[in-house]
Amino acid sequence: MGKRNREVTLDLYTNDGWVNIPAVSSLGAWCNIIIGKRQVGKTYGTLLYELTNDKPFLYLRRTTTEFDAITSDPQLNPFMPLKNEGFDVDIVKSGKVTYTIGQYEYEDGKPKDCIKKYGIGMTLPSIANIRGFNGSAFHDVVYDEFIPEKIVVKRKAEGDALLNAYVTINGNRELEGKPPLRMWLLANAFDITSPVLVELGVVDEIAKMARTGKEWTLTDSGVFLCMPKSQRVSEKRAQTAFMKHMMKNKDSKFYQMAMENKFSYNNLEAVHPMSLRGMKPEFKVGGLYCYKYDDAHYYLCSSPHQSHEVYPDTQAGRNTFRLAHPYFGLMFVLGQVWCADVPALIKIREYLDMKEE
Repeated sequence: MGKRNREVTLDLYTNDGWVNIPAVSSLGAWCNIIIGKRQVGKTYGTLLYELTNDKPFLYLRRTTTEFDAITSDPQLNPFMPLKNEGFDVDIVKSGKVTYTIGQYEYEDGKPKDCIKKYGIGMTLPSIANIRGFNGSAFHDVVYDEFIPEKIVVKRKAEGDALLNAYVTINGNRELEGKPPLRMWLLANAFDITSPVLVELGVVDEIAKMARTGKEWTLTDSGVFLCMPKSQRVSEKRAQTAFMKHMMKNKDSKFYQMAMENKFSYNNLEAVHPMSLRGMKPEFKVGGLYCYKYDDAHYYLCSSPHQSHEVYPDTQAGRNTFRLAHPYFGLMFVLGQVWCADVPALIKIREYLDMKEE
C-alpha cells in the first residue's frame, strides 16, 4: 500500500496525550484502524466523537457474550464513562440481535424508554444472518476490540464477514454521490494475524510500523493505520502499582503489548525480506513460490518462477507436498524457512497446519 504522509499533517494527540479522534476523522479516510496500547483513549475517544457528531452509527463487537457483559455490568459498559463529557448514554438490548444506544428514562433503576437514539449495537455474525439489511442510515461503523486476546477462539471467516458487512451497510450510497461508510477498527496489539487485518491486506504494513516505531500512515486507498505510542499517557500509567511491578520484567509478552504496543504474542522471526539474486527456483506451494537460498534454507515469497512442481491449497495438494518434501515442516520449525513478508508467513503456517503457540 502506498503512503502519502508527506502530503498531510496530523496532531495525533490531544493536549492530555489521548488519541485525537476528531483530528484523525479530519483526514477523511474511509477506514481507520487504530491498534494501541491499553487505555490510551481509542474506544473512549471514538465513542465520544460519535456521540458529539450526533449521526447514527453502528457499534460492533465480536460476540453476544461481549454484549451481554457490557449491557449487564455498568463497569464494563464503554458508554458509562462518557457521562464525564455530559452524555448520559446507555446501551440496552432491544431486539433479538440488536442493542440500542441512546439516552433513557429509568424506572426502578432500569432503562425503560429511549428518549434519544444515537445508534445500535450488533455482533458481526448477526449482520450476516439478516436478509435485506438496510444500512443506509448509518454514517459510521465502530468495531471495538476486533482483535481478540490469544486465549479467545479466532475464526478465519471473521475477515470475510467484516468485508461482506461493510459492503452490505455501505450499499449504493457512493453510486448516489454520497460519502462512503466510514469504519473504525479499534483493538490492542494482541495478534497481528487477525483475520480482519489479513483480509484488508494491511498486515505487512502494520508489521513494518510495529518494527520501525512509526505511529501512523495514510494509504493511497484511503486507509488510516495507527499504532500510537501515547507517550504522555504511558508515562503516567507506568507509575501505577501494577505497571511498576510489571516493569521488572519488560520482556514479558503482556508488558510489551500493554506498554510498548508490540505484537509480542506473534513470532515473526521467520520474516526476512531478501533479494532473489543467486537463489534457485524450487516449487510453488499453497500459492507461494519457494526458492532455495542454500543447502539449509528455503525462501518463500509471491515473486513467480516457472516450475512444474506445484502443490495447490487443497487437502490433496498438502498430502502430496508432505510426501514429496517430508522435511520441510521440520525445517520451518527449526527456522530454516524464511518468508518475504508476514502474509506469506501466515499462509505457510496455515498450509502446514502449524498453529502459533
